[in-house]
Amino acid sequence: MKSAILTKTTENASFIWKNQRLLKSEIMKESLEAVEKDLLSKKDCSEHISLIEQCLECCDASVRKKASWFLAKMGQNKTQNADVYELLLKLACDNDFEIRENVLWGIGEISGAGIGDERSIPVICYSLSDENPRIRGMAAWAAERIMSRLKLFSDELAQKLNELNDDPSPYVRKSISFAEEYLKKKI
Repeated sequence: MKSAILTKTTENASFIWKNQRLLKSEIMKESLEAVEKDLLSKKDCSEHISLIEQCLECCDASVRKKASWFLAKMGQNKTQNADVYELLLKLACDNDFEIRENVLWGIGEISGAGIGDERSIPVICYSLSDENPRIRGMAAWAAERIMSRLKLFSDELAQKLNELNDDPSPYVRKSISFAEEYLKKKI
């Protein structure tokens, strides 16, 4: 009898927990939709950083991807909020390639606002060796951005970029071409 009650209680708790996760995910999606309108109209969305940070920890992959895209878009909108850069760095090793791609896009874009530092270099170097050509290509593009805008450079970065000149992906080779002019000036 106690075993049956315990089993039923556990099943109920599991059901409640799953429904709470789904509800939280739906609330986050709705909240992000409201923020997206401001973001697309290029308004400063710095007041939404805490919401975006919470969404990055959501178990729903679509919410996390959207939140990472928001960070990159804030970089493109030239936010002056350094917290955006810090959150991007935290996501650099995420398992989801779309989130990593957004991180690289965001690092490249936010450099236009003068935000970024040498911590970008290992993120980009690591990404230049990724198995996914979209990640390698975006990393090459981000490398050019931090080199030209923030004057960040390292021998390792130059070496990794040069290694990709013969990459099998046309996308990666095209992205490398953005960095080549800057590399020629530095070497």
